[in-house]
Amino acid sequence: MRVRGLVLSAVILAMPAALHAQGLTIDHAAVGCVVAETFPRFEARIDPAASVARALVHFRSESGQPWYAVAMKAEGESFSAVLPKPKKSLKSFQYYIDVTDRAFATSRTPEHTAEVTVGPAACEGKMVASAAGSASILLEVPAGAPATPAGFSSAGLAAAGAGAGVAAGAAAGGGIGAGAVAAIVGGGAAVAGAAVAVSKAGGGDEGDGGGGDGGERPTFYSVTFAMPGIDVSVCVGRPLGWCCQNVNPDSSGRFDTVWSPMDPNTARITGTVTDTAFNATIACTSGAASGALSATGSGGSYSGTFTFGSQRGAITVTRVQQ
Repeated sequence: MRVRGLVLSAVILAMPAALHAQGLTIDHAAVGCVVAETFPRFEARIDPAASVARALVHFRSESGQPWYAVAMKAEGESFSAVLPKPKKSLKSFQYYIDVTDRAFATSRTPEHTAEVTVGPAACEGKMVASAAGSASILLEVPAGAPATPAGFSSAGLAAAGAGAGVAAGAAAGGGIGAGAVAAIVGGGAAVAGAAVAVSKAGGGDEGDGGGGDGGERPTFYSVTFAMPGIDVSVCVGRPLGWCCQNVNPDSSGRFDTVWSPMDPNTARITGTVTDTAFNATIACTSGAASGALSATGSGGSYSGTFTFGSQRGAITVTRVQQ
């Protein structure tokens, strides 16, 4: 019995290593320093590259702050992402790389801290991120968080359509299904919100990212689908799901938006929002499926249900002022 117990223990101990060997391997040289007021570029080699469905760089200004994310793009077997410009006032930020394969298995690096300096000379002895001269960054924003991360500039931030959900990543053109969203969120510090366009009137990007032009601050509504999210695979012919999206109503409360994270013209949502109700229709632009969203509430917070094809689920809608 003792011998059998030892053998069984050895098998159990060996299992994590075997499972890790079957997953994705992330080869990343930790960045220790970035230069303020430049777009830092983060790179990683992911093996096997063909199995990558989604790769993200998650980052935050400091402990306790929300995690934002930028999808990494495939460049052969390497992947890269450009982050927003850190301001001179930011001393450091934390980041890690998170990867999901086509079987929904996840891998991630440890959390690293990158120091922000006023010039490359101050980075002596540390791994320095290369810098891009310009960038158009699709930023994934946590629900309810400021559109621009604290300590970073809004310059170069953009979005495809009105929003992009966390399940959109598709770094290698892959994408993941709604069924994987719960697993990703459970994997730690996942981005729960949607990407939004965050350029300021007047063009400047200095200050705290809170508007600065003296005008009315723009408002959007964050639509969150209860786990496991909404599966829109039928719209694009491959696994794709969303946890959340945004709509930007006009002054009368009407909106007509295409939700298209990494997949142009995936689904169209049209409807209205009032002080007490949110109602909309949603349909694949291909005509493959359609449904409706309905929620009631007050004070900018609504709860209700959605239908889409044969799917049924709960939704929450929250008014967010940038």
